[in-house]
Amino acid sequence: MTFTVLRREDHAEMPWLNGGGRTLEVARAPRTGDFDWRVSFAHVDRSGPFSAYPGVDRVITLVEGPGMRLTIRPQVGPGSAGSGSVVHELAPYEPCAFAGEDEIDCQVTQPTVDLNLMTRRDRCRGTVTTHRIAGGRMEVDPAGATLVAILAGRLRAESGSTAAHVAPLDVLTDLTATVTLSGGGVAALIQVTPG
Repeated sequence: MTFTVLRREDHAEMPWLNGGGRTLEVARAPRTGDFDWRVSFAHVDRSGPFSAYPGVDRVITLVEGPGMRLTIRPQVGPGSAGSGSVVHELAPYEPCAFAGEDEIDCQVTQPTVDLNLMTRRDRCRGTVTTHRIAGGRMEVDPAGATLVAILAGRLRAESGSTAAHVAPLDVLTDLTATVTLSGGGVAALIQVTPG
């Protein structure tokens, strides 16, 4: 096997830390206790605050829904607490990074789903890049992706003798060789490195 597919229906569902929504947890390391990093899909059914995660860096990417407005009030570092707010209008498939201790107010006009990467700041670093595949092919090098999340469309993933059809909210993990994605859709490359 050169990759494993984690299917949407197999992700573990759990409530948000603040009880304001629900999350489908995809992967985390370590598997028990406090995570070094965590990947999930959050269901945001109504407007409200995000949970606070001090010491954690976050990247969210809107997957389903027309849009999301985040009002971010920084709590640490330059331009922190009391220096004002920053508003981000999230469009689909555009990653947005912020600190887990920042105060986040989320406004939605209808339920949405977002891809959520969290990395413990003193242990690792994480990035998310999104790629549109329109009737073509994309090569994914395992050196550049810890996981590959399918955000939209229907794609075929192939590597050596391993092949699978993947759909939105499916995730490829355990990449040990280059994976070719073909078809039409949007994929997010999630990279986690020690740091």
